[in-house]
Amino acid sequence: MIKDNTETRKLYKKFFLKSIPLYILIVITCLISSCSFGLYAEFSRDEKMDTNNVIQAEVTSILQLSQGATSHGYSNNWNVHYEYNDGNFLYQGYITVSGKETAEGYIGGKIPIYINGQGHSIAVSDYNWQQEFGSTKRALIIGIVSLICFIIFAGVAVLLFLMQRKKLKE
Repeated sequence: MIKDNTETRKLYKKFFLKSIPLYILIVITCLISSCSFGLYAEFSRDEKMDTNNVIQAEVTSILQLSQGATSHGYSNNWNVHYEYNDGNFLYQGYITVSGKETAEGYIGGKIPIYINGQGHSIAVSDYNWQQEFGSTKRALIIGIVSLICFIIFAGVAVLLFLMQRKKLKE
């Protein structure tokens, strides 16, 4: 049994420093699972849209995205903002298009959207994209896998800590 308190602290500090990669994995898997479950909730809410009821929303403005602001990597992308008021809720959103001419073509026009009757809307093209690529299922699978990894990594960290503590008490 180690009696010197400073020696014990040094051993715990050394153990902690060796375990930093494991702690980083724990944080990363926690963040990934949280984000994935958040996306799953959003995508599943979008799947509950009444896809038989297409509403025409009015285009209100266009805004150029800064370079590199999209996942596509294009520098000439524009957000076309729309809104629709059903008397109870104001539905607002945007679609992203490539090219100034395309964006200007929407000015004064309408965009087909789905609404949920509670203030949330999604453009028809965005909804179809999510359905085509199975975004909801993918987000759920990634969330579950990363949650399982998080539990395993956290369990290993606790087990290692308990083993180290037992080792120092002997």
